[in-house]
Amino acid sequence: MPGQKQSEKTPVLTDPADTPMSDKDYWERHARRYDASLKWVLGRPMPRMLELTSEAVRDKCRVPGVAAVTGIVTSAIAQTSDAVVATDYAAAMVSRFHVRGFEISVPDLE
Repeated sequence: MPGQKQSEKTPVLTDPADTPMSDKDYWERHARRYDASLKWVLGRPMPRMLELTSEAVRDKCRVPGVAAVTGIVTSAIAQTSDAVVATDYAAAMVSRFHVRGFEISVPDLE
């Protein structure tokens, strides 16, 4: 803040590793509870959102699922599109895809 001496300034953490729990750690730890918490928060509008989303991708060849988390939306769009390529940076989230009956494959990125 203006007028503060350098020593009075609050340090700004720029590296997630400097925090007790990084964002990724948070999602890794809470993956198994994600679906239940999302349904609790968005329970009423969720079915309509899934319907609108799946209609928006109907008959598309390949649909990206960025930040796919546990596959709630991915499972809806997989029913109306030809293929879904889903990703998430938290491995625990992606591992929850088996609950929805998805086959998980990791492409060769070379």
